[in-house]
This record gives sequence, C-alpha cells and structure tokens, in this order.
Amino acid sequence: MGYPLGAPGQAWRIRHDPFGPDTIDTVTTEPVAAEPSAAPPPPATARAGRRRAQQQPTRLPATTPGLLAGVVAAALAGLALLGTAPLGVGVFAVQVVVCLAWLATLDARGSTGAFALGVAASIACDIVVGVADTPDIGRTALVVALTVLASLIHQLLRRPRRGVTLSIAATLSMAVFASCGASYVALRVEGGGGIADAAALFGAGVALAVARIVDLVVPRPAVVPGSRRGIVGLLLGLGAAGATGWLYGHAHGDVLGSDHGVRMAIVTALIALLADLAVDAVLSTAPPDEERSVAALTPLGMLLPVVLSGPAAYVAGRILLG
Repeated sequence: MGYPLGAPGQAWRIRHDPFGPDTIDTVTTEPVAAEPSAAPPPPATARAGRRRAQQQPTRLPATTPGLLAGVVAAALAGLALLGTAPLGVGVFAVQVVVCLAWLATLDARGSTGAFALGVAASIACDIVVGVADTPDIGRTALVVALTVLASLIHQLLRRPRRGVTLSIAATLSMAVFASCGASYVALRVEGGGGIADAAALFGAGVALAVARIVDLVVPRPAVVPGSRRGIVGLLLGLGAAGATGWLYGHAHGDVLGSDHGVRMAIVTALIALLADLAVDAVLSTAPPDEERSVAALTPLGMLLPVVLSGPAAYVAGRILLG
C-alpha cells in the first residue's frame, strides 16, 4: 500500500484486492485543527452586550432629589421674606453642604484644606454682598480671586502633593458655587428684593418637584439619551413655574406684578432644570463606584440646581426691579 502525492494537501492510497481490481482512495495530509472550546460571540452580539452594560440603571434615586430641592427652595424663599440676615444664614448652610458633597463626589486630594477654603469663600461672599447698601454680585470677584491664591498656597503646603490639578479645580469650583449662592443675598439688598427672591425660588422649587413627579409617570421621550428625565416633565415643570410666578406676582402687585413674577420664575426655573438635567445625565451614565461618592450625589443633585440658578435670579431681578 503506497501514498503517491496528489493535489496539494492530498495523497492517493491504493488498496490491493486479491479477488478484484485495486481501489484508489484520496486522503488528506493536512493536520486536523482542534475545535475551539467556545466560539467567540459575533461582533454585533458583543457590541450589544457592551451597550447593555453601559445602560445599566444607576442606584441613585430619581425622584427624591427633585422633591427635596423644591423643599429647600421654598425654605430659602421664606427666609428671603424674613430679611437679608436669615436668607444669608440659609444660603450659607446650603453652600456648606454643597462643598462637602462636591468634595466627596470628586474624591479630591487635600479635601480638608479645600473644604476650609470653600467654607471661607462662602462666608466671605455672603458677607460682602449682604452688608452692602446696593446690590452688587461683582463684589464676590475679589473673593474668588483670593481663593485662587489661597488654593495655590494650600497645594504648596500639603504633603504628599498628589492630585494637584483636581484639588485646585475642586476648590475653585466651590468658590464659584459660593458666588452663585450669594446672588440671592445680593438681590435681597435691592428694594423689593425679598419678593423677587421668593418668586424666583418658588418657581425653581415647583419646577424641580413637578418635573421629577411627572417623570415617574411619563419618563419617555428622554431629554438626552441615557437620561432618566423626560421632555414632558421638563415642559410641565416650566409651565408650573410660570403659573406659580403669575400667582405670586399677582399677590404682590405693588412690588412685582404678575408679568414680572412669571419672568422671574421661568428664568430661574429654566436654569435650575438645565442644571438638574446636566447633573442627572452625568450620574445616570457614569455613576462613581465609591460608596462615599455615591452617598454624596443625592445632596449634590438636590442643592446644586438651586445654587446655580442664583445668578439668573439676580440678573432677572435687577432688570425687572430696576
């Protein structure tokens, strides 16, 4: 029995039969590849798996921050009606919680010194605008500038000097948040500023709360892909803010008026809702893994929209009351 070569990778095998004609068989000479233990998933399936992993729902509550934000805004509105000093105390409490939550969320190095600088910047911003005879949020610019210098000194003094960029960014952003929150105090100095502050805060609080409640019922279509916030909730929140501003302004027609009340409420509510959407979009798509950071996200999502809408309320109030 021989094996003459045939085509590449093949050979002929001749079988001799003593009782009949010989038979020629064709056999392969290529090695047989071992079968894989498990076939890899097709590219489309793998991509779909990655998309599902990226779209896992976050552990953070979706409704509670908006409802609590409405309560905080209403409380600040009541303090604004009492006077500049009570409002300053309430705003300072919000600023301190924002500083703590911000540092915990970022997990920045040198957080103790950064927190001290954030609290100092909050106190300074509230005081420089609260003791003035005329409303001027520009006075907080000096506080922010001094915070930059103090942050650099803080980085030179701390050891070991790691995560410098994130630490400086966290400190300076807290100073900016302090200036935003102090905008409510600055507007309160204006004649009729307490009424304007209340209209803005009531509008923002109602918008945040209504939008979150509506999202429980009609979460789709989403405002942005991957967000838990719906377009219907956003629109109804703005509508509720406008109605609140109209009612409140009508009740204080001698100072504000229904038309000015609507403008104050809608402008402030719009910025608050946009800030809320931005925070929720980040938290929904990439929530942090650290438990400490996750725990800080609820107060941050609750208070940051109220703080960031302060400059909008200040500008609208200055224009409408001036």
